[in-house]
Amino acid sequence: MDISGTLAKMEEIERKASRFYQRNHAKFQHDSEAARVFLEMQIEENRHAGLVRELRKRVEEAPELFARADIPEKRFVKILAVLEMELSSMEQLSLEETLNVAVNLECALSEGYLADLHTESDSTLRDLCRALGDKNHIETITAFRKKRIGC
Repeated sequence: MDISGTLAKMEEIERKASRFYQRNHAKFQHDSEAARVFLEMQIEENRHAGLVRELRKRVEEAPELFARADIPEKRFVKILAVLEMELSSMEQLSLEETLNVAVNLECALSEGYLADLHTESDSTLRDLCRALGDKNHIETITAFRKKRIGC
């Protein structure tokens, strides 16, 4: 997949991840700590979607700088399938199950589509990959999961 297609899929994934956290923020309103964590994660995913949108604009201005980006579409398909499944079955999940899904989701997001993205030609793309691959998300969710359910 070329860079335009890659970025379109990345933005879709970030928007859906944001929706996942938004729905869990609403679902767990009775638990202020959980609601706060999910809101923070939603805000971060929205920020990521904005970063991807900005890069899409940059690519439109100079697509030749990004010619080496070629991400296998199957990476996106897998992440999107997980997101769609979780978004459709969220009402049935406990907090523990939701946190496990969130950990898996963050691991997939940080590693799933960045491995084949060539970043040496553009500092903006490099910065985007650093921001999207931020391990703080995984650490935030795993720390909260450990605090709440002990694993």
